Amino acid sequence: DTVAPSVPTGLTGSSTRNSVSLSWAAATDSAPAGATISGVSAYDVYRAKGSGAFTKVASPTGTSFTDGSLVRRTTYRYYVRARDAAGNSSGNSATFSIKTR
Repeated sequence: DTVAPSVPTGLTGSSTRNSVSLSWAAATDSAPAGATISGVSAYDVYRAKGSGAFTKVASPTGTSFTDGSLVRRTTYRYYVRARDAAGNSSGNSATFSIKTR
């Protein structure tokens, strides 16, 4: 499998005082005719505080993630990438911004 999964879409979330719960639509994985499809195995979640740089914070296997121990009244930005079992990664999802309460 040398084909990257599709880009995750629909990234959205909600916040509390010190956490953000995210969810997104599942990505799909495909391959050229005759090739083996490895399937999406994880999603890499990236976070930036304010206008800072993005860093990977989690790799859940499902289409949701709760990011805890955050700073109150702070804006965070997120994006998600799908990764298949062969190690191919999708492009970045649209960036989602949210402020903790």
